Amino acid sequence: MKKKHNRSIQLSVTDNNCKAEQNSKFSVTKVEVTDLEKFLKSKNYSTIQWDNGIRNGNNFILATGFVIDIDNDTSNLPTEEAEKRLQALQLNYALITSKSHTPQKHRYHIILPFNRIVRTAEDYARILGKITTTLFPECDSAVKDTARFIFGSPKDAEYRSYWDGSNYCVDDTDKTSVQDSWNTNLCVTTADGKEDLATSSNEKIPIHCPFHDDKNPSAFVDIAPESSNRYIFCSTCQKSFWMIQYEMNLSELCEHYWLYGKDILEIGVINNKFFMEKNNEKKIYVLTNSFDEDAKVGVYSHLVTKKNIRHLAHVNHIGDVGAKESFYEFQAEAAQINVHYSAIPTRTVDNQLIEDYLDRLFGKHKQFIKEYLAVYCYTNYRKLPFLVLTGPRGSGKNTFAEMVAEIYPTISTMWHGEEKNFNPEVEMKLLIADETVSDDKKQYKTLKKYSGQKETVVNHKYLKPYKVPNNINVMILSNAKVPIYVERDEYPTCEENNQFFVFAVKQFKGQIDTSLRERLVERLGHYIRTELKQVFDNLNTSGNRYSIKVPITPEEKSLFENNATQEELIADEIVERVLESYSTNRNGELSQFVRLGFIPKINLSIADLPYPTKKIDVLKCLVARDVLKSCNVVRKQIGKTRAEVYKITDTYRNSLIGTARKRSRMTTSATERPRCS
Repeated sequence: MKKKHNRSIQLSVTDNNCKAEQNSKFSVTKVEVTDLEKFLKSKNYSTIQWDNGIRNGNNFILATGFVIDIDNDTSNLPTEEAEKRLQALQLNYALITSKSHTPQKHRYHIILPFNRIVRTAEDYARILGKITTTLFPECDSAVKDTARFIFGSPKDAEYRSYWDGSNYCVDDTDKTSVQDSWNTNLCVTTADGKEDLATSSNEKIPIHCPFHDDKNPSAFVDIAPESSNRYIFCSTCQKSFWMIQYEMNLSELCEHYWLYGKDILEIGVINNKFFMEKNNEKKIYVLTNSFDEDAKVGVYSHLVTKKNIRHLAHVNHIGDVGAKESFYEFQAEAAQINVHYSAIPTRTVDNQLIEDYLDRLFGKHKQFIKEYLAVYCYTNYRKLPFLVLTGPRGSGKNTFAEMVAEIYPTISTMWHGEEKNFNPEVEMKLLIADETVSDDKKQYKTLKKYSGQKETVVNHKYLKPYKVPNNINVMILSNAKVPIYVERDEYPTCEENNQFFVFAVKQFKGQIDTSLRERLVERLGHYIRTELKQVFDNLNTSGNRYSIKVPITPEEKSLFENNATQEELIADEIVERVLESYSTNRNGELSQFVRLGFIPKINLSIADLPYPTKKIDVLKCLVARDVLKSCNVVRKQIGKTRAEVYKITDTYRNSLIGTARKRSRMTTSATERPRCS
């Protein structure tokens, strides 16, 4: 009787147009063999599955088969010969030609399903060694990589398959004991339907076999008394699958575990993202394969003597264009952890699209934006101005912000614009506030704090607070004409000391390109390593408070002019009224007081103003504007007049006298101008 074959196979897949770099995301799907040809022509694929779908050799979870790759210049095995070998052994397979296939040089891939699930990289390597030495020695040696995937074939590729045989037997048929079949990460389903680690108990437990599609619990996990090693026996498979017994290499086992006070921290970088979290001792012992007392003592002693963080002063989050992948390092002498984040990788070699995009969006300010991006990419802990982009929906400001966020994606985030109890945003390099910052004075103080402080205390749940140096850059996006509150007296006088780049993005006219963002990001890696690197190398940052000269735009001028508190409006009115009184009667009592550096209280007349505000707040505003020296009243007699007065600053006195003279000359000139005959 012919053995019934499987009609489906599990594959990890991603879009065919995706480059699928290291740590890219794949999804697992069950493919019926009748649909397999369509999948192999429309998807990138692998028979390997990775933790959370993140393609990385260290994330290997399992393999359902192997893809033979006949795609190099050292071999020319015709497809007909390959099929003869497979059919002679009555093996199920799917063969499809690759993009480089020609009638003269056959290039193709063969999916070879396994008869059981393979759950460790060690077991997978053993099986691959067997296939590539005895069955297909012509196979490309690179396929042994546990992060291996295959690019989808073209639509006109040749496809052939055979599904009336058996799946490839990964074990010797005469052996019922399989070594290195699983490790401490294996989760199993118990007979009562619960999921747990296979190492969670020292008792014999009935389970569903993890090596085949087990509908009923036909296996159990137990510990062999003679070796103290765990094994899984399946009555259906008729095999014993043994757990890997690693030699105790404490440096490797404890690579990402650290002792901090009484806590054991797990620290690392996964999917380009740094993490630091607290674990309990029991979990650490399971993860380090430490099941007897000697092993537990060894692990804890190693943490105490080699991995003990006595004090953690800082965690530095550093954008690093030169890093191939993100990593961290602990510097004990400085009591700090440095986390280096790799930048977006190079994908498409083309700068013109981004150049044209920046030119269309920012016009004459394009060079400033390039300088901003260059400093952002190639420095850390260097002050940059706030970018405040206004404009209607659909103008493109969000596309620009999202593009910049992709340079260092894991240290860029959307920001709520407020301080909260837990503040992970202070560890970021880029904060994007989209319609969350308003013309609120409290938020302005938060922005100034985030931009001005040298370091910040970070509060995370379940972790002791620690400090990070300030590496924050802020981008504010808004549809409002007055997007944020600013202090009017902080209006910049020069481009070398301007903290805000305020720019109104114009509404885009024409057909919207829905793929623009993706195409920009596709080219961004090359752009920052070539064009922006050249811009950075040619920069002279000396003399600039915010690293580069920041244009003072009409939008910024309007922003400062339109931001005024009630007290500032009253102060404006008082200053103008005093000037009017002084100009119209330059020889009166007021002028006598002004020349000696005083102004009578009666000339301010704050109480007479029809505004609901406090007198002291207005006086403070006049002090802040360098009009009054203080809010205190003194009594002063000049000539026959004795009055309550305020002391005025020399700057204001000189300005008042000079402005009054100028007004007088202009009035006289207009009066004496000869009439036209």
